[in-house]
Amino acid sequence: LEKHKNSILISPATITGACLNELKAKYKDRVVDVGIAEEHAATLASGIALGGMHPIISIYSTFLQRAYDEVSHDLARMNINSTFLVDRAGLVGADGETHQGIYDESYLSSIPGVVVTMPSTIDEAKALYDESFNNHGPFFIRLPRTNVCKQAKFNNIETAFGKWNILRRDSEEVVVIGVGPLLRDLEKLIVENNIKCTLINALYINPIDKMTLDEILKAKKIVIYDPYSTQGGLVNASMAYLLEKRFNGAISTYFVPNEFVKQGTIQQQLERYKITPEDVLRELKKD
Repeated sequence: LEKHKNSILISPATITGACLNELKAKYKDRVVDVGIAEEHAATLASGIALGGMHPIISIYSTFLQRAYDEVSHDLARMNINSTFLVDRAGLVGADGETHQGIYDESYLSSIPGVVVTMPSTIDEAKALYDESFNNHGPFFIRLPRTNVCKQAKFNNIETAFGKWNILRRDSEEVVVIGVGPLLRDLEKLIVENNIKCTLINALYINPIDKMTLDEILKAKKIVIYDPYSTQGGLVNASMAYLLEKRFNGAISTYFVPNEFVKQGTIQQQLERYKITPEDVLRELKKD
């Protein structure tokens, strides 16, 4: 809010859960809590934007589904510039069965004109946040329940709009496409085990980076790793494009099944569905 003076933050009763209490105390006139009314949060954002301000909507993934119609009709249809901070995207562990944030990739990708992203590091999150103010319409930044990795551990934080980031290019025969902090955990395992592959950070989930996909069509095997969503987001969009381009190599996918996830820690849930970085590593070791 300090950097972007024309912004107003809207929260549907999750000020405390999203750790926004200090921000609300500092900017009393620019942080609005609309209560448990996600639909109103999105419609209010539309009005604020039409009035010349830039709305930032901090909202849990599991509650965002209530505002699907408003996002489509009141924001996307008019290509209204807005920033959505989608908190607790992915598996949520102790937050409970009703709070799993695994469905938003699928339904947001069905709305024309929206941008859906997910950072794997803090610096990427900051860069995506700043990019969301550059007239892209509704811009969604998915943030997981676990901490986003600190950038100091990694190289290569290029975040050009719409572009995926190639983290490693040790082999063109095997390609791994993934998202989020767990991709960085997988990156460590790949380095430690001397796995030769091309490793791609799919920062932009919707629309997908078709130019980068075009560059890997000659690969023998592509692994798509999205442990933060069901199949309907990055996985389906990437597979559909690869098949359209007549990719004839092998494709392996890792994602959360389209079901209501039972209670457990995030680690237990990842292990239950065999979508940990170690599971992907075992796949890569087969080659």
